[in-house]
Amino acid sequence: MTSAQINEAELEEQKTIEEIKSGLEKVDKVFHVYTPDLHWFELQVKMEKKRQTKRLIRELAFFWLVAVVIVTISIMLLNKLPLVYIAGQLLIFAGLPVILSSSRRKRVEER
Repeated sequence: MTSAQINEAELEEQKTIEEIKSGLEKVDKVFHVYTPDLHWFELQVKMEKKRQTKRLIRELAFFWLVAVVIVTISIMLLNKLPLVYIAGQLLIFAGLPVILSSSRRKRVEER
């Protein structure tokens, strides 16, 4: 390419850029964009944090309740019916590979 062709290409590119800028300025003038104030955003963040904190407390309370029930039942079974407790543990231990393999199969099928 000669220098005249390069200059012509640069001028054409510059002209296109100016046309795009002027078009965007026209769009900005026609369509005013409303941006909420900072206080509104801060209020939204506070409300979301409060909601997440309540949800976390609820989930932790449920987790601890289920854990206490499971441990209590396990201790009662171990003390009163040790054979049933051992059989349950063996069933869970033997069933774990089946559960894990089926969940892996589901993940592979989803992909």
